[in-house]
Amino acid sequence: ELVDGSEFVISLPLKNDAERVFDSGGRPEMTLTTVSGITSQEDEVADDSEYILVAEDSADLATYLASCLQGILPVHISHDGKTALAQATRHPPVLLVSDVMMPGMDGFELCSVLKDDRRTSHIPLILLTALASKESQVEGLKRLADAYIVKPFDKDHLVATVEMLLEQRRKLQVIYGKGNGLIPLGGREQEHQFIVEVREAITKRISDETLTVEALAIDLHFSRSQLHNKLKALTGHSASHYIRSIRIEHAQKLLAGTEFNVTQVAYQCGFRDPNYFSRVFSEEFGVPPGQWRREDKIWAN
Repeated sequence: ELVDGSEFVISLPLKNDAERVFDSGGRPEMTLTTVSGITSQEDEVADDSEYILVAEDSADLATYLASCLQGILPVHISHDGKTALAQATRHPPVLLVSDVMMPGMDGFELCSVLKDDRRTSHIPLILLTALASKESQVEGLKRLADAYIVKPFDKDHLVATVEMLLEQRRKLQVIYGKGNGLIPLGGREQEHQFIVEVREAITKRISDETLTVEALAIDLHFSRSQLHNKLKALTGHSASHYIRSIRIEHAQKLLAGTEFNVTQVAYQCGFRDPNYFSRVFSEEFGVPPGQWRREDKIWAN
């Protein structure tokens, strides 16, 4: 006897229209991100790319998290804490969303290790967990997590939290990029101290034209890529640009407070080519150094 029931039809809109990229020899190349902008833990992240890292051992939830966030930035997925730690240390993400309950290394431990390491302490980190107790949330905050979201979570809440943390990051970049010595509201003492150390290391060798990113990294006990990534995250500028900006800042002080001519100022600030110095000074302040000095004296009087 037939019984009336319901009929369910599932339609899967699969497509095979991703662009293929070929190298100069006509061979197909592997591309970093998929069409959806989500990469797995097997993929490498390009050195200069910005991305969000998701650490989640549930493949389904990891994919869902990535789909929620991919409209903000490309998303990379790691399915356990140790893999996420290795990825974040090798190429720090702009932000990390981590589950707490993961095998091997849980989210609490991952958070502690990242926040205790100067190479990665600046990374905003959101802990996402089914542990809703007040004790668990306090534990997450003690590990210096930037936010704690309880499952089941609302997508809009997650996205708003991520965007808020990224906006805080942009504001810190503006302040640290200016190098005015102030500790920004919301800035951590550890990151402020790092910026102070970088500035002191550059200032100590301000007239040394051989001061490169590599040399500065050695002085600070970082690798070149680690220093570049950290400065880019905190100031919005590359390490080479940051060194140059400190040189220009020092040149401005010499022009205002000494009688050195422009060429002498250039050499004392580590510029081997006075013409190049004048060009980058003009890019920074809108006028050549000689004109800036004259106008500064007029305003001073």
